[in-house]
Amino acid sequence: MIIRNKFTDSRFYEARETSLPESREMIHHSVNAHNSLAEYPGFKLQENLLQAADIISREGSALAEMLAQESGKPVKIAIDEVLRSQEAFRTAASEILKSNGETRRLDTTHSGLNRITYSNPIPLGPMLYVASYFSPLFSTAIRVASALAVRNSVIVKPSTLTPATTDRLQKIISDAGFPANSVQVARAAGFGNVTKFLVESHEMKILSFSGKWETATRIAGIGGLKKYIMEIFGNFPAIVWDDADLDTAAEQIARSAFVTSTYTGHHLQRILVHQDSYEYLKNRLMEIISHLRVGDPMDPATDVGPMISIEEAKSAENFVSVARSLGGNILTGGTRTDSIMMPTLIENIDTTSYIWNNDVPGPVTMIAPVSSVSQAIKIANDAPTGISASIFTSDMNTAFFASEKLAFPTLIINDFPDYLPDSIPVSGSGKNWTYRHGIRYLMDEISGVRETVIKR
Repeated sequence: MIIRNKFTDSRFYEARETSLPESREMIHHSVNAHNSLAEYPGFKLQENLLQAADIISREGSALAEMLAQESGKPVKIAIDEVLRSQEAFRTAASEILKSNGETRRLDTTHSGLNRITYSNPIPLGPMLYVASYFSPLFSTAIRVASALAVRNSVIVKPSTLTPATTDRLQKIISDAGFPANSVQVARAAGFGNVTKFLVESHEMKILSFSGKWETATRIAGIGGLKKYIMEIFGNFPAIVWDDADLDTAAEQIARSAFVTSTYTGHHLQRILVHQDSYEYLKNRLMEIISHLRVGDPMDPATDVGPMISIEEAKSAENFVSVARSLGGNILTGGTRTDSIMMPTLIENIDTTSYIWNNDVPGPVTMIAPVSSVSQAIKIANDAPTGISASIFTSDMNTAFFASEKLAFPTLIINDFPDYLPDSIPVSGSGKNWTYRHGIRYLMDEISGVRETVIKR
C-alpha cells in the first residue's frame, strides 16, 4: 500500500495491507486487550491518556507535516487538528474522574420500599472504527481516547488514502503505556474481505463509522446486533441577516466554506442572505476568495491545498459544470488543476433543486438571496439535515426564532459555521448522526451500566 503526497504525487509512505488471517488474530488480541483494560485502575488510565497527549504535543510539528502530506490539508490547518487530537486525550483523562456511577433511592414506588440501587459504568467490549480520509488524525483520536477511557479496546480501519497518521497514533498509544494491542490498525481497501470480516465479527461489540449514508447502511445491514456509532457526512447552511456584521460574517463563512470544508466531512455549502445585504456579502466573499492562497499544503501561507485525489477534484469540477448547465452563475473559481480545485462560489441555483441539496466535495459553495427569516429556515430545512446550521444577526429574537425552527441539532450564532467544540453534546438523527458527539457524551454512548439493587 503506497501513499503519495497529495500535492507532489511523490511516494510519501508505505504500509502493508492486513491479511484475512491477520484480521482474525487482531480480533483475538483485541478481546485480550479488552480484558486487560477491564482490570486497569482509573489512575493508570489517566496517566496513560495524559502521556499520549504529551507525546502528541511533542510530535506536533511532525504530525502536522505528515497530515498535510497524506491528506492535502494545509499545514497551518493540520496544526489545529493535531492540537484538537491532543486535547481529546486530555479531556478523556479528566472525564474519568466524573464517571463513578450514582446511587438512587427506589422508594418512589411501593415496590421500592427499603431498597436502593447503585450503578457503575462498564465497558461494552472491543470497538471497530471504520474511518474516512476526512480529519484522519482527530476523528480517530476522539474515538480512541473515549474508548480507552472507558476500558474498551479498539481496531481502526483507516482509509487507504490516509493510514500514516493512524499508524503513528497507534504507536503513540503503545508508547503511552497502555496494554498491548489496546489499539490496532487494520489496513484494508474498501469493503473487501478483511473489512467485511471485521464488521461481521460478533466479538466487536461497538461499530463506529465516519462516511456516507450509503456505506453506513451497508455496514449496519451486515454488522448484526451491536452498538452503532455512525457519523454521516453532509452539508449545512449559513443564514446572514441584514442586521449582522457583514464583514465578520463574510470572513467566518469564507473560512468554513472554502478553507476547512475540503478536509472535513461536513461542508458549509449553502449561504442564504437577506436580499438587502446580498450584493454586499457576495462581493465581500469574492474579495476574500481572491486573496486565498492556493497550492502546496506544506507552505505555511497556503489556505487551500489539493483535494484527497484527482477523482474527488474531478467530481467537484463536474458539480460546477452541472451547476452552470442549470443556469448557475460561477462568480469565482470553477476550475481545476490536477487535484486542486479553486475556491468556487455559485449563484442563481434553484434552492428546490437536487444540485442545491446534493453534497459536493471540496471548496465549492452556493449563495442565494431570501426575503424573510421564515423563507431562509424553510430552504435550510428542506435539504437533508446536517449536524449544524449558523445564523449571523444582531437581533436575539431572530436568533432564538432560528434556534426553535431550524431542524439541526446545533445552531451556531455569529461564529464560525463549523464551530463544534468537543465538550458539547452534539447529536443528530436520521441520515446524519446516530450518537452524541463530545468526549464525555461519547464515553457514555460506548459504555454499559451495571445496576446493583440492595434491600435494607
